[in-house]
Amino acid sequence: MKRILKPDGVLVMSLPNVRYYLNVRDLVFKNDWEYQDFGVLDRTHFRFFTTKSAIRTLKDNGFQVDVVRGLNAPRLKLHYRLLFALAPGFFQWMRYPQFAIVARRISA
Repeated sequence: MKRILKPDGVLVMSLPNVRYYLNVRDLVFKNDWEYQDFGVLDRTHFRFFTTKSAIRTLKDNGFQVDVVRGLNAPRLKLHYRLLFALAPGFFQWMRYPQFAIVARRISA
């Protein structure tokens, strides 16, 4: 993407969030990572990212990340809302099944 992006262009990405709470729940409590026809564990996804790993990948490849935003957060059941309220910094991204990133090329 860096090669074809114009100097003033921006890269807008929507990525599945592998740290989504339902994925983590199934991995921890069910010892399962089952691919599905749609959603975060869609069979067509080639790679999985957390916000941290996505930002690192972009920076390592010459991009500056301007915006990171969670997308499509479901209405959480009370027990999840309470759990997430206990450590909001830790659980910040777990409520989103996907996130968007806006980045631009770093000028050389």
